[in-house]
Amino acid sequence: MALRSQFFRGDPQLEAAASSDPAHIVLGATGEHVRKIQLALIQLDGAAIASDGKYGPATAAAVLTYKRKRNIINRAYEKEADNIVGKMTMASLDGEIFARESIPTGPVQIRPVNPISKGGARVLRLGFKIDVDFPTFPNGSVPKIRLTSRNTGVLEVTNGTSGRARCVNVGESEGKICFAFDPDEPAFIPVTRLIPGPRGPLSRQPLQDGGTIRITKDPFNINVEAFHPGNAFFDAATATSANTLAIEVRAPKLPECPWLFAPDEAASRLEVSFSR
Repeated sequence: MALRSQFFRGDPQLEAAASSDPAHIVLGATGEHVRKIQLALIQLDGAAIASDGKYGPATAAAVLTYKRKRNIINRAYEKEADNIVGKMTMASLDGEIFARESIPTGPVQIRPVNPISKGGARVLRLGFKIDVDFPTFPNGSVPKIRLTSRNTGVLEVTNGTSGRARCVNVGESEGKICFAFDPDEPAFIPVTRLIPGPRGPLSRQPLQDGGTIRITKDPFNINVEAFHPGNAFFDAATATSANTLAIEVRAPKLPECPWLFAPDEAASRLEVSFSR
């Protein structure tokens, strides 16, 4: 049976696990499909595991706990639950995630915790998919924040559970403009912040990957680290709604120099110093 949830469906390895015994997911497996299972366990059961895409002992134990709570046992050849993700387990995970996705929670919201938002009108785009390039905004401008280079902003996403958030840098900067990441993600590798990747065209300007994060709880805090001056978009989306925040990264203001604003006075001071 095909998977129904937006979160799981379309993943070939998970679809196979849901319909074929030889495709069951077991200890030692690695990949994005394992990461999705981990994120589902974190969301549904509060599992204290890393979403690192590695089916290690901790993930296996979380799967076993999940199955025991729900009495998921294949009576044809088992007497008790195991730590394998097979057809019954995938059906259960998919059903619970689908049920959560189906609960109306209101539109996705992005609230800048630091710094605060200024300017623009909030934009809601129904049915927007996070894995496509940013479209034009028919309602005009979007809310924005401004960061200075080498500073970090904090954004809070609400009503985004089971969705994704991402940051996309716009323009031809030689390095990243900014990068979004989950500060609580234990598997996060800091060096990835400095490796740009192409995203596709936007108004004939190149896009740079600024980080993609799965939203696993509500509310969900995300950090945005600023690097080089430029412009970027932060977008959060579920299967039914999306929202966008513009990010401006600018160089810090230079300290004020008196001779730039009072040339006559500065010149007179120089004359005095030279006369001495």
